[in-house]
Amino acid sequence: MKRFQPFHERGGDALFHLLDLEEERSRMGRQRGFAILRIEARSAETVAEMLALYRAVAGALRRSDRVQAVGGRALAAVLSDTGETQADAIGSRVRHALAMHGGRWRPLLGWACTRPERTHSWKDAWQTAGMLLTADGRVPAAA
Repeated sequence: MKRFQPFHERGGDALFHLLDLEEERSRMGRQRGFAILRIEARSAETVAEMLALYRAVAGALRRSDRVQAVGGRALAAVLSDTGETQADAIGSRVRHALAMHGGRWRPLLGWACTRPERTHSWKDAWQTAGMLLTADGRVPAAA
């Protein structure tokens, strides 16, 4: 069961620690990389709205994936052992699950993968997912 991480200013610190651990696990096990999914809900104003968003996102993910609040209106998911094709499918599934709520949150999504065999770290994936999230706000079909 996915646990909800409380909203607080240091939410990013806990997420970044989780990403460090996942990157180490991925490199040590010589597994596939992992993906980062970033979600920004522009119209989620209350904690209740963010909890509903969290549940919708978590419901569209696999049991092994972890979701965490980052800042006031953002969530991030760590998608373990996920390649680019799987990340695209998961991102599309999350987008569809959120659309089923009738535009309630007007979410922006972006995702990207790490590659343990190269120097493409979680920081690179985080930045790429952020750029795609920004592009999603400008061109809805971008992601």
